[in-house]
Amino acid sequence: MQVKKRITLFLLLITASLGVFSPSVSASETQVEANPELELATPVLYSAAYQVGESVYILWRGKWYPGRILAFDGGVYYITYDGYDSSWDEWVEPARLSR
Repeated sequence: MQVKKRITLFLLLITASLGVFSPSVSASETQVEANPELELATPVLYSAAYQVGESVYILWRGKWYPGRILAFDGGVYYITYDGYDSSWDEWVEPARLSR
């Protein structure tokens, strides 16, 4: 985008936020090309792929360890590792879990 168009767009945004419209700005000067990389993501509603109490394998530092799901909240799981005390319990993303 050229500098003149950027300045024009900036001024249009300022005047719009102040409730003032500048008739000297044409619609073609305010159009911005769509960039698919910058589009807003659609909110994701999470559903549990694993159930509380289910035995799973948990990826930790490149190795899989057996464990169990203790809780699910907002797309992440609270897990415990079999044979380890509760100080190792943690919240993990689904990508770190396997059956």
